[in-house]
Amino acid sequence: MGKARVAYSTSANGRVWVTIKPLPRRPPPVRDELLSSWIRRRARANHCSVENLCGYLGLGQGRVPELMNDLGQVNWVRFCSAVQRTRNEIEAMALPDTTPLPVQCVSRDDFQVCESCKDQTPGLILRHWRYGWSLTCGNCDRPLLARHPSDGLSDRLHVRAARGATVLKIAIQANDLGRSCRCALIKENRG
Repeated sequence: MGKARVAYSTSANGRVWVTIKPLPRRPPPVRDELLSSWIRRRARANHCSVENLCGYLGLGQGRVPELMNDLGQVNWVRFCSAVQRTRNEIEAMALPDTTPLPVQCVSRDDFQVCESCKDQTPGLILRHWRYGWSLTCGNCDRPLLARHPSDGLSDRLHVRAARGATVLKIAIQANDLGRSCRCALIKENRG
């Protein structure tokens, strides 16, 4: 994976060939890092804005992709050659599409964080921090902390939430829509 040549259509001649060079500074992704977090860290390492980097990478949507659906219009030849990663590696960093599920179990924002991992790598966001069933960090096994803590919750409620998170995790991993529907009904009745 070195340089890549990408053809672009023009109105006058037909095609123009552009050589895409890899970025000069390439911090490797941390295990289970979210794609948007990795792109932001790359922009910071290469001293450019995130928008300019997204344009150079051929993302074309004006924002950093997070979900698998956001990668639909990506120019894969350009993107893979610029970041020196394969398509499978990049897709593995995106959040899964959860639209067929009755419960929103993947958050669109960072509602929990591991302070230890965040202190070691500033700007880091890991994929599993956004999963509703994650209670501990997958990298260091420390408990995840809420970004907006709610003081005064009883220990009994925390135990119940942990039990529910385990049921939800098993349902999502098994792709059991019936069990995840049950979680949605329980959530609607109690919330």
